[in-house]
Amino acid sequence: MAKLLILIVLAGAVWWFWTNGQRRAASADVREAARLLNLRPDASREAILAAHRSLIERVHPDTGGSPALAAKVNRARDTMLAALDQQPPLR
Repeated sequence: MAKLLILIVLAGAVWWFWTNGQRRAASADVREAARLLNLRPDASREAILAAHRSLIERVHPDTGGSPALAAKVNRARDTMLAALDQQPPLR
């Protein structure tokens, strides 16, 4: 019985550390994306799209920019929008 209890506690601890680590990594990605787009991490969908549009006009390969930088800007937009979709609605 004691072994089962220890196993359950260990499994719970591993799960807790894993999920919290995933959340911290995701929030770091959002902070980095927000920094690239010059936004706050809790920016609205409209602000994210406007900042992306403004920045992508300057870095897009069709306007003389870099494909790698344009891809990074697109990833930043996608990261912030994905985080926004995962947030619970405000009450």
